[in-house]
Amino acid sequence: MVVNNAGVTGFEGGMVAHDPEHASLDDWRTVHRVNLDGTFLGCRYTIRAMKARGTGSIINISSRSELVGIPRCAAYASSKAAIRNHSKTVAL
Repeated sequence: MVVNNAGVTGFEGGMVAHDPEHASLDDWRTVHRVNLDGTFLGCRYTIRAMKARGTGSIINISSRSELVGIPRCAAYASSKAAIRNHSKTVAL
């Protein structure tokens, strides 16, 4: 079993713009790298282990931000929405 619960808002080092108009591509990618790449890798390796054992589970934690936008937090909100869809795809 794996629980993918890692996540960053992008504000850990202080307030920076995360809206599409002002966010830097590096800041955008940092949030997505942790939130999405981490979930992807957790799923990837757990699926392999589940196939080998014939059982297991994957729990991907997101937030309410997967369903609603948050002003000045586009990177975080979009990463959480992507985790929701990724989880559905993995389940299929």
